[in-house]
Amino acid sequence: MTKSSALTVIAAGLIGLMAGALVTIRFMSVQTVSAQPPTWTARKFYLSKNTVQGSQVLTACVGGYHTASLWEVFNVSGLQYDTVNGVKNGDSGSGPPTWASNAITKNFGWVRTGNDSNNGVGIGANCAAWTSNGAPDGSSNTGSAVGLVNTWGPPNVGPAWPWLNYSEWAPTHNNAGCNMKLPVWCVQS
Repeated sequence: MTKSSALTVIAAGLIGLMAGALVTIRFMSVQTVSAQPPTWTARKFYLSKNTVQGSQVLTACVGGYHTASLWEVFNVSGLQYDTVNGVKNGDSGSGPPTWASNAITKNFGWVRTGNDSNNGVGIGANCAAWTSNGAPDGSSNTGSAVGLVNTWGPPNVGPAWPWLNYSEWAPTHNNAGCNMKLPVWCVQS
């Protein structure tokens, strides 16, 4: 083989190697540019548009959702509000509605407590595990209903407690009467 043909073979090999490297770099850059960011798949929750009495609470949510325990929705920043199934206020955007101080039951919803069956009054009341729709009589037939507050800072809310219990807003009512028709807080199953 002559010296010039050997140089030609080496040059052709180098050109082929560089072309291969460019194709690899180009392929890698195309992959990097076209990569999509991961989609957010947070658990969804909503406040039902329908209102029910205490004995219908456990059947009020649409398919794929169940009545939320307060502890499932306590920290709403890790959840996504379902604006299709849920109540919206004029300034809700993609978030949940807040309690409206001008209407005693607006945007308060029934919520599970994690308590034993309790048809009494006070914290943890749950209309006898959501089987009662009786009228409150001062010592029984109440359930827990909560709403998200629409004020920030003391004295109304602390930084870790965005929920307001119905009895905190209307303390003479000792929770919501099981005969009241309220929406339900629902969370994705």
